[in-house]
Amino acid sequence: MPFVAPKKYWDLYNRYKMPLAEFQEHSSNGPEIAYHRSSELRNYTDIPEAATFNEVGNHVRLKEEKQKELIQGYYAAVSYTDAQVGILLNTLDSLGTLNNTLIVLWGDHGWHLGDHDLWEKHTNFEAATRAPLIIAAPGYAPGKTQSISEHLDIFPTICDLVKVPIPAHLQGKTLKPILQNKQTQIQKFAISQYPRKLSKEEMDKGKFTSNKIMGYSLRTNSYRVTARMKTSPDTGLEHTGFRCVSSQ
Repeated sequence: MPFVAPKKYWDLYNRYKMPLAEFQEHSSNGPEIAYHRSSELRNYTDIPEAATFNEVGNHVRLKEEKQKELIQGYYAAVSYTDAQVGILLNTLDSLGTLNNTLIVLWGDHGWHLGDHDLWEKHTNFEAATRAPLIIAAPGYAPGKTQSISEHLDIFPTICDLVKVPIPAHLQGKTLKPILQNKQTQIQKFAISQYPRKLSKEEMDKGKFTSNKIMGYSLRTNSYRVTARMKTSPDTGLEHTGFRCVSSQ
């Protein structure tokens, strides 16, 4: 944010037909620490009049009109970015180098658009930890895969595809076998993490001894399990609770 894009990309989408998040409540028995109050969004002057901030807990409650405006802006920004990728590919093609260039396109995180009454990123939920990854390499057919990967895998994959020795200290694995066979499974799970810094009110309510909490998520093909750890002066990391959900 802000969603900055030329008007023609905003005009691609009808604001009044923008799909709203189907589930805008907190999950049943979900820990309050899993959520936030969308502080980045709050920095914009048009938000307070369109939101309800005085509700107990981490809620925003944006009016539908403002939700649709933000979703339209997100779509416009994505389309604008997509157009820039097109310019790059067309340039490579005009130079005659498109067919011998390795291209990797990825994002660092996903984005909440009202699901669980969340906006932005900054969570351990699927919407924030799932990220795009596209690899186009000469000699490999295009396609899609459901194979799990991590950003750590990008470096060794590039090394493998350009025939450079993969440094032994890298923690990731090459994804080249997946480019050869889209059904191949390289990783059994993916790990992600995101920290939370608690307010004094949250510390008092949850009886936390530290305001620094780290959330860790482990994702398999079927499940995601999340553990949040607090720092204790006596014992180091202590878990505050686990939550496991099915991806189905």
